[in-house]
Amino acid sequence: MPNRRLSLRKIKEILRLKLECGISEREISRSCQVSRSTIADYLRRATAAKLTWTEASLLLENQIEERLFPTEHVPSSVKAQRRTANISTISYALSRNSI
Repeated sequence: MPNRRLSLRKIKEILRLKLECGISEREISRSCQVSRSTIADYLRRATAAKLTWTEASLLLENQIEERLFPTEHVPSSVKAQRRTANISTISYALSRNSI
């Protein structure tokens, strides 16, 4: 199960500390009480979204969230190629004693 996202307030603080103040990820981690890997992930997302602090400070929270966490579009051709689960096969496999 994936971890829950940080609040947008904390994400903006991470971006501000790194992009405006130039503080290291380790110091940001201690300041915000968030793991360094989480800090790195949010900064990587901001870089991929080409998000600067000047721009982030002017955007609304939902706009920042949309930029950092874009919804992944799966083409219908790919969806058609995915196999659907065969319920009877799964039921049979689960009913066996060896599983």
